[in-house]
Amino acid sequence: MGKASRKKEQQINGISSALIPASTYQSFLVRPLLALLIVLLLSFIVNFNVLNNGFGWDDDIIINNLRPPDHWWNLFLQNPTAEPAAREAPPYYRPIVSVSYLLDSMIWGRNLFGFHLSVLLAHLLNTALVLLLTQTLVRDQKPPYTFLPILVASLFAVHPAHAEAVAWIAGRNDVFCTTFVLFSILLYIRFRRTGKEWAFGLSMLFFFFALLTKEMAVGLVLLYPVYDYLFEPPTPSHARPTIRIRFLIPLAILGLYFWMRAHSNITQPLGSSVSGNASSPLPAVLGAAGLYLKLMIFPFPHNPFIATLPKSLFAFILSGLGLIFLVGGIVWSILRRHGLIGWGLAWTVALLAPAIPLAFLNVAATPSAERYVYAPSIGFLMAIGVLILNGLDRLRVRIGWTTRNVWVSAGFLWAVLVIALGWITWNRNAVWQNPLTFWEAAAAVSTGDDPPGAIAHNNLGHLYRRQKRLDKAMQEFQAALKLQPDYAMVHYNLGLVYKDLQRLENAVEAFQIAINLEPNYLAAHRDLAETYKDLGRLDEAFREYQMILQLKPDSAEAHVNLGMAYRKQGRLEDAVQEYLTALKFKPDSAGAHTNLGVIYEDLRQMEKAVQEYQMALKLQPDLVETHYNLGAIYKDHGRLEEAIREFQAALKLRPALVEAHYSLGDAYRRKGQMNEAIAAF
Repeated sequence: MGKASRKKEQQINGISSALIPASTYQSFLVRPLLALLIVLLLSFIVNFNVLNNGFGWDDDIIINNLRPPDHWWNLFLQNPTAEPAAREAPPYYRPIVSVSYLLDSMIWGRNLFGFHLSVLLAHLLNTALVLLLTQTLVRDQKPPYTFLPILVASLFAVHPAHAEAVAWIAGRNDVFCTTFVLFSILLYIRFRRTGKEWAFGLSMLFFFFALLTKEMAVGLVLLYPVYDYLFEPPTPSHARPTIRIRFLIPLAILGLYFWMRAHSNITQPLGSSVSGNASSPLPAVLGAAGLYLKLMIFPFPHNPFIATLPKSLFAFILSGLGLIFLVGGIVWSILRRHGLIGWGLAWTVALLAPAIPLAFLNVAATPSAERYVYAPSIGFLMAIGVLILNGLDRLRVRIGWTTRNVWVSAGFLWAVLVIALGWITWNRNAVWQNPLTFWEAAAAVSTGDDPPGAIAHNNLGHLYRRQKRLDKAMQEFQAALKLQPDYAMVHYNLGLVYKDLQRLENAVEAFQIAINLEPNYLAAHRDLAETYKDLGRLDEAFREYQMILQLKPDSAEAHVNLGMAYRKQGRLEDAVQEYLTALKFKPDSAGAHTNLGVIYEDLRQMEKAVQEYQMALKLQPDLVETHYNLGAIYKDHGRLEEAIREFQAALKLRPALVEAHYSLGDAYRRKGQMNEAIAAF
């Protein structure tokens, strides 16, 4: 055999195989079944604490708003009878994710354990598929490169940047899509190695499923030909027409996906919370790309809510160098046919690229997120793993190590990384335990000079206020204002805290600042009006109510509040008109009917008052005061049986209502039922 031939034999997929035969040093770590058990056990041990998690971030919006469609096919294509406005394609077209939520709901109800279990099981499956994919790609290699599958799969299983995707119920987008991507690639490889057409058909089916799960699957269109170029022999010229047809099929599936997306009426399962992330494309691309590369290499510090991207010149330089390394590595590997390195880097770019535009498009709550590296990290870990093992092999040659030493070194490095990263991931999973733990972690690292940088502090303050921890709520709102002084929502929330503390003048000031920053802020106008009313400044309260009605003439709440203010001023006829207008916009408002009944009583229009009270109780039978007011009218007009019935209904709902006991006793007295009257008194 000549020198050139020997050189070719020693270089397989860019990895040196000039090693001592491995039979003497065969490790249990490379045996397929044992390797599978190890990585699955690692993945489960590190991540099973996600099963203790509840709602994280906005999971409650997703779960509590689940509604099954009239027809399951409506999840994939529009309802022909839907209104035109409902036929607009939303930013996210992910019908399979919607199906997964609905199936979980059917099986588990509102038990969050089941929703988290689905994601955890998918992550375990992905870990196994990553192991299988890497084993498939290195099947002809010798030690220490036979160690690559367990190295890559175990690091994938415990990578801290994956905590968001696994521990957050909504992170299933990335986890499930990765499952379909891995199945598609594995089946495609089987097709190329065996020629089995059924494998190609299933590969394309899983590609279609991946597209219907998340947009990043479009990168598979590039990965199929990249695999062929790097791992399969050159195609003879007579077979090229068949090859072209084969590569047209994924493009046809991609076209079908875009057609379905354009003709869908699917809405996002979670409420829109876009926060204005639109920015200049080039800085955003550099910032996002650099951030994702850093997360895959060094996922620290942890930030569950990445509100802003790196903006410093130094960060841009590092990002640019990282992109040059990534793209240059792909080009060099492809030209040299260094299979595993080229494949790993191409995988990273193909599956990460669809997430980059989110950095400058206004379609998400944040410009980037750690979960976006879940699938791309598979290829990146492959490339890094090859470089590490290649470095160990070169070190062996340079310093005269035996293959056993290489194995020991690789095993030690693996153990250290897995234990350290696994511990970090375990703790990160707990961040997603509930909204409070999430926003506490986000606020601890939140910085920035725009509204997204203050969102974490604002939302944490909101949670503290709901828990009546008003001092801590005020601290968070003030921290948010240090980051963004002109953030109207924070001033409004601070005003609510002042109102809770009965610091009404401070509340007025905070609401006014919010309105000055955002003149159409309805909630701020409403609470400012209520605060003016509490302070007895009715003229200013009227002005705010009228401003609300200018902004939203059909606001039933504003008309009700204005009616209450008119009654307080003694302008009863004006109050009646406001309540009638409110009921025009919201006829099923039991409270409005009750309040209108009270005003009719003030006007001595008892028949109308009775009608309003009866309507209110028909809409909401548990209104204590309404039962009492209606009973009082019946008693005054001698309708004692009806009065007794209403007083009894009020006391059943609120046994300690003294007025109802007295009025019930008086009604019994008038009927001559003295024993019952004495008992009531």
